[in-house]
Amino acid sequence: MIAESEYVRRPMRAALALGLVCASLSPGGARAQSSALEDLQRRLDDREKVISELMRRVDALEQKLGAPPLTKPSSPQETAAAAPDRAQAAAGTPATQLEEEQGARALERALVREGALVLPRGVYEIEPAFTYRERESQSLAALTIAGQSSIALRTQRRDVLESSLAFRVGLPWSSQLGIRIPHLISQSQFVVAGVEEQKTRRSGWGDVELALTTQFLQERRSLPSVLGTVNWTTRTGDFRLGDINSPGSGFHTVQAGVTAVKRQDPMVFYGSLTQAWRLGRTIAGLDIEPGNVTGVKLGTILAASPETSLRLAFDVSRAGRTRVNGQKAPGSDTSVGVLELGLGSVLSARTLLDFRVGIGLTPDAPNYRIDVALPMRFY
Repeated sequence: MIAESEYVRRPMRAALALGLVCASLSPGGARAQSSALEDLQRRLDDREKVISELMRRVDALEQKLGAPPLTKPSSPQETAAAAPDRAQAAAGTPATQLEEEQGARALERALVREGALVLPRGVYEIEPAFTYRERESQSLAALTIAGQSSIALRTQRRDVLESSLAFRVGLPWSSQLGIRIPHLISQSQFVVAGVEEQKTRRSGWGDVELALTTQFLQERRSLPSVLGTVNWTTRTGDFRLGDINSPGSGFHTVQAGVTAVKRQDPMVFYGSLTQAWRLGRTIAGLDIEPGNVTGVKLGTILAASPETSLRLAFDVSRAGRTRVNGQKAPGSDTSVGVLELGLGSVLSARTLLDFRVGIGLTPDAPNYRIDVALPMRFY
């Protein structure tokens, strides 16, 4: 505050000195000049009192908001040199009031759900979510009725209702740790020639997922921010070989990914590239090695308002063939393409309602998917 007021006093002192010089050069008008200078001095003193009071109020307000005290403006060279130090000091700092205000925006909350933003250090989220997906496929089946062979349409339908509870916490060094525990109810049925042939239903806990995300680069000018993620999907869920309704996958999966994010207010563009390795194991005397999965996701989020965000994304993945005893199983490779539409709405300063609909674009993808989540943030 003292340094700032000096910038105000110096021009005033210069004006006063100039007036004194003018008075000394005009003896005939010395008395009038002296009266004018005394009036100017009184005004300057009153102005300094007003400025000092304003600076005191600004300093008190900054201390209340937790902002650094007002200091002497830096030159452009000093500002540019200090920028990396400020960015490094800000990484992994506890949440401030500004971060709490940003956390109440639907855009930032949606970015966290997409893995395109990490939580501030010490901030955590608890997220209950529900997902329903339906997939239907058709094929031809041979039937024998009254000794006569015929071909009929065979329809296979699978409905999955998944409920999950996720926990995310912000760590130092711009990192975030997350865990997700799912529970699945799966039902499948086969219909041949309009007659239900088989119907099965199973439920149970799915595979627990662990994720670690770190932001490596902050967005600067034309460069995007870059985040890296490592996921581990365990095989804790119940799994039975040949049962498509098994809640668990039966195999450990390790996934690594990188995400780039670029802001162009009020829109944010993001893209991610992932590679998953599914670790093989021996089941019932068979050495099974599932194919690895490569995925690409491109999307954009529009901040329609501070409380509402709209999302559009295209997600595609390709899984290689499964090997059984070293031999590739024909038809085990899949290609999944999904178009996602999403809406996020802030219900309160801590709670977001996130709704997404996925539309399958390939035969291996679900016909549609509905996802509803309610992430709640705590500071």
